[in-house]
Amino acid sequence: MQEGYHFKDEGKGEVRDYLDFYHSIDFDPVEQSLPDRVRTLTFVLGGMLPYSGGRTSVLKLGTYLSQKGYQVAYLSYKPQSVEEMERNAELNLPGYLGKILPASALESYQSDVWIATFWESAYVIKNLHGYKMYFVQDYEPYFYDYGDQYLLAKKTYDLNLHMVSLGPWNKAMIEKNCSPLSPVDSIPFAFEPADYPEVPRDFRKYPQKKELSIAVYNRPTARRAPIITQLLMKRLEEQLQNEGITLHVYYYGSPLGTFFANGTNLGKLNKSELFKLYAKCDFGMVASMSNISLVPFEMMHTGLPVMEFADGTLPYFFEKGSALLTSMDFHDFSRRFHFYLKRPKELEKMTAFAKKQLKRTNWQRTAAAFAQIVGKIDGQSKNDSVRFGSLV
Repeated sequence: MQEGYHFKDEGKGEVRDYLDFYHSIDFDPVEQSLPDRVRTLTFVLGGMLPYSGGRTSVLKLGTYLSQKGYQVAYLSYKPQSVEEMERNAELNLPGYLGKILPASALESYQSDVWIATFWESAYVIKNLHGYKMYFVQDYEPYFYDYGDQYLLAKKTYDLNLHMVSLGPWNKAMIEKNCSPLSPVDSIPFAFEPADYPEVPRDFRKYPQKKELSIAVYNRPTARRAPIITQLLMKRLEEQLQNEGITLHVYYYGSPLGTFFANGTNLGKLNKSELFKLYAKCDFGMVASMSNISLVPFEMMHTGLPVMEFADGTLPYFFEKGSALLTSMDFHDFSRRFHFYLKRPKELEKMTAFAKKQLKRTNWQRTAAAFAQIVGKIDGQSKNDSVRFGSLV
């Protein structure tokens, strides 16, 4: 490994050598040209990892597009065997449709449309032959401290790829902080409600409870505010203990063995385990400081009252009154928590309002919106004008 060009991969703690990758990067905006017809679409991924929400979203889009008659492929630009990718894809989405391709296919595979799914893959596809799209699932500069990776991620939004944002927040951040050469399309954030059915809860019992349980989504990444969240939970536990109430805090989303200031670390949970956790808890806590995750949707659909930070992204997706929004100040958090704890009717009103909004959210609607964008490309002549990566 050569000196000076290696970083830790987020979440795995593995060191990767970026020398060759950085050497191939250029910042020239792409010149888009429309295919005569869109038959093949290829999502380019940084490997197919198991139980990955981002990969699952890509597989759901690809499966829907396959059902519409497109030839869909998923290509990893990182070395990984096809067998492992197929196995992990099946874990993410049983029965997915589309073809799995290894990194070596980049040299010869032909696709009418290439779709980046992460900032690195934007640089991978930008000089390939075909129409270039960018499925933006988060504002990825926030994944890093300010520096080269932050800036490289940010510059991908200025490469003239046809961007499609998952939800409105990414679009707002790109238009505010970057200089996109093309308009940014947006599709609704998606959630599959059947996985997390409603759980009957008697909020009238909350004011008299001597034991309370909180499910806390906590990952070792700054954009999920893991330290502040733990501090709030620890101080709340101490405060409630002085009030004669025992607080059980169940953290999940981090590897088993991760240190926590208090509570129990359950590790990473599957859908069945998540549902059981939501069903037994009285509140849920999430810190959505970058693009929202599926977690608040899951909690809300089971009827669990959700606590989130007002400085985060939840207000982009849910109307005021859908969740307990707090600052990071403990006194503010405690005041709001006790307000709802002592007012069952307010809790019932909040959770009912949240569930009402979830009725507008499903993967069928989201995938159809993406397919509609692809349809605007499909069937156009190569001679049709393309300005700044968008059809005119």
